[in-house]
Amino acid sequence: MTKKSKIDAMRKLIDNLVSKKGNVTASEIVEKSKPSSASTHACFEWSDKKAGSEYRLIEARRWIRIINVKTEKQISSGIERSILVSVPPLDGNGEGTYEPIRSVIENPSKFERAMRSALSDLDSSQKRVDELKEAAQEMGDDDKVAILAGLLMTLQTAGDILRKMQ
Repeated sequence: MTKKSKIDAMRKLIDNLVSKKGNVTASEIVEKSKPSSASTHACFEWSDKKAGSEYRLIEARRWIRIINVKTEKQISSGIERSILVSVPPLDGNGEGTYEPIRSVIENPSKFERAMRSALSDLDSSQKRVDELKEAAQEMGDDDKVAILAGLLMTLQTAGDILRKMQ
């Protein structure tokens, strides 16, 4: 199976699931892909010696991000496309969903959870970039220090803006 045919099959599966219930989870993608007859079966590593069920969930999440899945809906002026956004579960336990961005923006609770998650990811990125900058300083690599310092400032500004939106 070619990479393009895998992407097309995965996009079709995800679009179908989202159109039926408004969201999709990684576990649903894995479950629908289990049968060897499924068009997305080849998108996963099924050997438990090489990968377990948790790894397949990671693969499903990666598919959602990598192919930049967009749902399509017929409207009078053509096709409306909507990027899927990760929404953590309401109580913080269990599996989050991936939902069309418009439905997330229109729902204050979902928007708040998605924003908190984005801020957490941004904070983690800042820490990693800061660690890289410190390592570059220790190595005396001024060019990398300057680039990483600029990136760190950009991430901090983005975090400040997101916090003001909350």
